[in-house]
Amino acid sequence: MSKEDAARSIFGEDFIPAGKIAQVRGLAYTDGQLIELRSKLPGQATLEQLRRDDMMLVASPPVAMSMIDVRMLKADYFYYRGPTEKEPAWYDSLRVRFARVDHVTVGWVALCKEPLQGSLAKSWWEQMDMVRGTNLIVPSAAEVAWALTTYKAVNDVYLLSGLHVRTSSIDDRAEDRHVYVGCFDEYGLVVSHHEDGDRDQILGIAVGRNF
Repeated sequence: MSKEDAARSIFGEDFIPAGKIAQVRGLAYTDGQLIELRSKLPGQATLEQLRRDDMMLVASPPVAMSMIDVRMLKADYFYYRGPTEKEPAWYDSLRVRFARVDHVTVGWVALCKEPLQGSLAKSWWEQMDMVRGTNLIVPSAAEVAWALTTYKAVNDVYLLSGLHVRTSSIDDRAEDRHVYVGCFDEYGLVVSHHEDGDRDQILGIAVGRNF
């Protein structure tokens, strides 16, 4: 059994390979990129652990993409759809660097489909205390947005429909403000920010792994 077959067997619809992304999102992968993606798939034991952690496993886009790039694929998936709208997103400002600097790079994004268990209503520092000492990482806003919108495009399912998750991206206009993503529904994915000390009842932290 190939690694892709094993992943498909373990994850079901929560495994989204490049072929499915190319078909649904209109992106083209080279033969070399497909070979690289297959080589980066983790082994069966890791795949099974990711499944137990309730993660999805999504191939990255064929080229590195920022939050702005991800939004350009389908602006309707975002609450703020772009600078030409009546209400452009706060992160459309050139002063906000994360939306252009943080990228999804070639590989696989494993993302927990819910906030880290127990992380709601905690400050950023309390949430990070829960992540330290594990093999988990806190993904960037671009990585979370890519995974959520790709999952929607492929499976027609909104994840995090009533919750937000903090990411590793920072609103660089203020040192103590991490960007959060969530409340994804028919009105669009929300991308905003809270002060790191805030303890909101619907605000957790995103966790995952990259391969």
